[in-house]
Amino acid sequence: MILVVSHKNDYTADFVINKLNDQNLSYKRLNTEDIGSKHNVLIRYNKTKNISIDGINEFNSVWFRRTAISQNSLLNNSKEKFHERDFRLFLKSLWRDLKVRKWLSYPDFIGTAENKLLQLELANNLGFLIPDTIITTNPSELKCFYTSYKKGVVIKPLFGGRYFDKTGKKIVFTNRFDISQLEQNNHSIFPIIFQEEIEKIYEIRVTVVDDQVFSAKIKSQQNGNPKMDWRNQSNEIESYQLPLLYEKKCIELTKSLGLNFGAIDLIRTENEYVFLEINPNGQWVWIESNTGLNISDAIINFLSQ
Repeated sequence: MILVVSHKNDYTADFVINKLNDQNLSYKRLNTEDIGSKHNVLIRYNKTKNISIDGINEFNSVWFRRTAISQNSLLNNSKEKFHERDFRLFLKSLWRDLKVRKWLSYPDFIGTAENKLLQLELANNLGFLIPDTIITTNPSELKCFYTSYKKGVVIKPLFGGRYFDKTGKKIVFTNRFDISQLEQNNHSIFPIIFQEEIEKIYEIRVTVVDDQVFSAKIKSQQNGNPKMDWRNQSNEIESYQLPLLYEKKCIELTKSLGLNFGAIDLIRTENEYVFLEINPNGQWVWIESNTGLNISDAIINFLSQ
């Protein structure tokens, strides 16, 4: 039995579950926002520990996609925060206590792997080229860094780029840094990542599933319209053969973070591959749909074997 941890609006989970149904494979989908309304979860501590999800107490593997929390309109803001904190702690305890053989991937490892500074350190140790990077609250140091790169400097968040407000999901993209912003903010700098801007020919999204690698070329610089962050606009993509050396590095990086899945972003310059970051739970259906790379079957095989 495969446990799929998700929420109701996760089209990636829908995509794989359609295949699980076609292959007649046994699974349970847990939409976390429906716990307490449509799903019953039990954790009981006595002489022995009992855990069940909708009466099922044994799973062979877990595919951890996303979680969501039910929004109770009757709660005020402070009570809502209290409710969210307790619910997240409950979920954390549930994942910890589930005894399963395989995770894709374990949520604590996913959370740790979101740290872009840790990613850069591990990638550098594995021999990837990385952009020159600075995190500083010192305006003088930032000005010196900025002036040392004529091609420019980019700015990005330290931990993921996704957040939610009352209107829904928001994404903070990588942007080109303008030094005039420093004066506008009265010389106050919030700790954030500044990197040299790398001149790129194209970009590569590498999806790792266990020991399999699926690479896609993203033509983000074509038609005389170079893009700072390919996620911000549509792009032509195609399957790509990454050199074996870099395939091995991508697998090593994913494993070093304790993950069995990773979506890695690389830049291709005239002569080199440059590591940017790894998304420990990145989207991939768009890649499979546009290139034919069979990522979904790799995920299903990992979870079902």
